[in-house]
Amino acid sequence: MSLTVEQLALRRTGVTGTDVAAILGLSPWRTAFDVWADKLGNAPPVVANEDMERGTFLEDGARRWYAHRTGARVVEPGTVVCPSNPLVIATPDGLAFLPSGEERALEIKMPSSAHGWGEPGTDAVPDYYLPQGAWQMAALDVQRVDFFAVLDGKPRLYHVARDLELEGLLVDEMQRWWRDHVVTGKPPPVEARDLPSVSAAFRRHECERHLDFSALPPESQVTVEEYLRAYSEESTAAERRALWEARVKLAIGAAPGVAGLPPELGWARIDWKKNKDGTQTDWAKVAGAMRDGVPYAAAVQTYTTPREGARPFTPRAITKGGR
Repeated sequence: MSLTVEQLALRRTGVTGTDVAAILGLSPWRTAFDVWADKLGNAPPVVANEDMERGTFLEDGARRWYAHRTGARVVEPGTVVCPSNPLVIATPDGLAFLPSGEERALEIKMPSSAHGWGEPGTDAVPDYYLPQGAWQMAALDVQRVDFFAVLDGKPRLYHVARDLELEGLLVDEMQRWWRDHVVTGKPPPVEARDLPSVSAAFRRHECERHLDFSALPPESQVTVEEYLRAYSEESTAAERRALWEARVKLAIGAAPGVAGLPPELGWARIDWKKNKDGTQTDWAKVAGAMRDGVPYAAAVQTYTTPREGARPFTPRAITKGGR
């Protein structure tokens, strides 16, 4: 769904359904730090990938598909703020008015795979979508949310009922998080996958001077020490790995690898197979030769040289259920 500038600004004044899953650590795409940076205006612009574009361009058709399947009249309510709690904000994909008179929130999903989705007609949606559904129902004050998912090109409908106990727990947790991190400006604990987001959040800041180590609070001093220790360990580990990789290659020699490794090592085998030899063509020189009147075939033959196949060195871990 494409959001207007006004909608984006409104969503930053509270917590949205997609924010909830990220804050709880359930989202595969965003983290609590991403949400925090966005609320404080430090997040970089979102660059749409193919999965996001698929949802944007096909959402309207899926909404009409859902209406056709259910007989519902579907409207787009825009960004909604819960009247009783302005922290609860949602931008549902639709508000459905069923022939029975019931109103339901509608969420449209077009995932790249059906992984995590259960039997259609149930509430078996992926865990990271459940908080979003609960948040939509709280914002709209409806008793059910329909997830209309197009899985492997086929429409699948799921129904999630409102759970007031869960809703209350989510509201309490989001209010605490907002108070502790957005109001105070203190970032939440970060994960390893937050490194790009942290770097982006401070990339535009002008650097004024070095901080003195002694001026840092004790917890930040520990953070600096742990990073430097990890940095040193990484350098040592890289050298150690290079040494032992050289020794393993020497032990394997001309063989394509080694198999039958002890299971307790956690690795099934090491492959060191040579790929087939090929050729490489310098297409820039081919183009130049053709401009000088050299026939295409002759130019390709002149600027095509043999290329020795690579011999990748690849340890293979024991996979679930076997080697």
